[in-house]
Formats: sequence, C-alpha cells, structure tokens
Amino acid sequence: MAGSTITMDIERIDPGEGSAPGTIVGVDVDSGQTVRLKAWSDRLALFTAGKTYKFGWYLGKEYQGTQDMVVSKHGEITQVQSAVNGPNGPQRPVDGLPAAF
Repeated sequence: MAGSTITMDIERIDPGEGSAPGTIVGVDVDSGQTVRLKAWSDRLALFTAGKTYKFGWYLGKEYQGTQDMVVSKHGEITQVQSAVNGPNGPQRPVDGLPAAF
C-alpha cells in the first residue's frame, strides 16, 4: 500500500460509530480538490476543523468496489499555515465582512 503526503485544510471531522474509523473532509491545498479520508480515533483526535495539516496517508483495502484514503498511523501530523489567508494566498472574508477589492 503505497502512501504519500497531503497538506489539507480541514473543513469537517466526523467521528466513527463504535470501533469504526471516522472521517475528515477538507481541501487538498495543492490540487484544490475536496478530499475525504478515513482515520482511526487516535489519529482523528489530532485534527481540528478550520486548521491546515500536513500528514501521511495511504490507500486502504478495497471494499465493495471502493478504495478509501486512510490517514497513516505512522509519521507526524503537523499543523501548518493555511494557504488561504496566508501572506501570499487568497483572502477569505473575516467575521462575515466582504472581501476587499
């Protein structure tokens, strides 16, 4: 199971039921695509919605025709500065104020 590293703006964290893994949903900073990854509770607890993280992931086993992306249990989960609202990135409105022209 080959893995990789992703930098992701976390939008939502959904805990799993019982012993099932939870899910993090966010935007891949490099591609701009929305990504959904499975994560076990010990790893899921290391994320906070609204923040940006760099971490390892791998493709899980295929189940009923679907192959999940899974947060790696190995390696660091590092909070990084968001590409949005960063010094060189696009600016999101703060506190509901419209973006400056």
